[in-house]
Amino acid sequence: MSERVAALSAGARHVVYGLSAGGSENWVLQRWTAPSRLAIEGGSAGGITVGRALTERPDLFAAVISNLGLSNALRAEFSQNGPPNIDAQ
Repeated sequence: MSERVAALSAGARHVVYGLSAGGSENWVLQRWTAPSRLAIEGGSAGGITVGRALTERPDLFAAVISNLGLSNALRAEFSQNGPPNIDAQ
């Protein structure tokens, strides 16, 4: 089992972002594409990954499509379904 697969299996989510950004960066370095033509899309955990790509590497992607309903957990309590999810002990 490769190191990358082992890290993913161990639940290291930061590795997923590193692999996706690293792979995209490699495509640009190999001149297979350019940042102006590169887009990523993800939903659920993939939505979290592309959201991180948007904030950490905006220079690498021309478009980011996040199919994730909640990207800003700090503001979740102000959304329509937020208050029931807050533990008021």
